Amino acid sequence: MVVEKDDVRIKIVLVASKIFTRFGYKKTTMEEIALATRKGKSSIYYYFKSKEDIYKAVVEKEAAELKEELEQEVKKHTDPIEQLKAYVLFRMHKIKMVTNFYEALKSDHLSHLVFIEKIRKRFDLDEIKIVTQILQNGIDA
Repeated sequence: MVVEKDDVRIKIVLVASKIFTRFGYKKTTMEEIALATRKGKSSIYYYFKSKEDIYKAVVEKEAAELKEELEQEVKKHTDPIEQLKAYVLFRMHKIKMVTNFYEALKSDHLSHLVFIEKIRKRFDLDEIKIVTQILQNGIDA
């Protein structure tokens, strides 16, 4: 039963991500998410307390994916200079593709959502760790 609930939550997040990307946080409604997932609105509320909770899950998912992909891109190279180049180029290219996370990073009108600042700070710390490791590799080399 727990696995099934997790699967449904994942599906809702995936579908909601597309809707948030298309309409933005403010213009997206729970009704639209329910319709797109082919569930009743009350069913959506069973899995998430609010639209804000769904958006938080979407942004956290995109942030985690970006962090993982950045780390994988850096690991493809052994030379610290190439690692740094790969990091910068990949980040510049990929950040706009994770549209909801990118919007959360740059948009001041979402700053009223308490979790946004926490996600921003966590991602900043993750990036600092990646860059610090690249620089340490350079120093060691």
